[in-house]
Amino acid sequence: MKQIVERKKLGALQGIALILGLVAVLVILNFLCGAFLARWIGYNPASLVFWILGGGIALWMLHVFIVKYVYELTDDVLRLNRSYGKRPRHIVDIYLRQIAFVGDPAEARRRYPHARKTSATRGGVDLPIVAVVYRTADGEDMALIQANPELRAKLEGCAKANRKK
Repeated sequence: MKQIVERKKLGALQGIALILGLVAVLVILNFLCGAFLARWIGYNPASLVFWILGGGIALWMLHVFIVKYVYELTDDVLRLNRSYGKRPRHIVDIYLRQIAFVGDPAEARRRYPHARKTSATRGGVDLPIVAVVYRTADGEDMALIQANPELRAKLEGCAKANRKK
């Protein structure tokens, strides 16, 4: 089973408006760095500040509008991937036999306060966030996902079966 969690696609006009807005922000930032900041700290440091802030804005835009998460459930593993366009990047593999808890993130934090957290969630998606706590060699880890009801039911079944062992 495969589930893709992504933001709604932008329309053509929305995309053009977004690009024009980004260009406008970068032009204003360039003006501010060149005209005002360069007087205080010099041209080269002001240029460096512009490139750092501009790169940060570009990375933020990439994360907000392009990144999607892919959850793949096979017979014995839940694979979480982050995807930039068509390039999936592996986040973590969760073996189903190691799942200890599936449920509300606040309850998971209360029950497993020392679990390391990995987030594979998107804002602006209607699915609720689900915590999946699984055992590792170092203790417990927690993955935050936005599973659809079918995937969540399968993960809860695995957690329940693992508690009986």
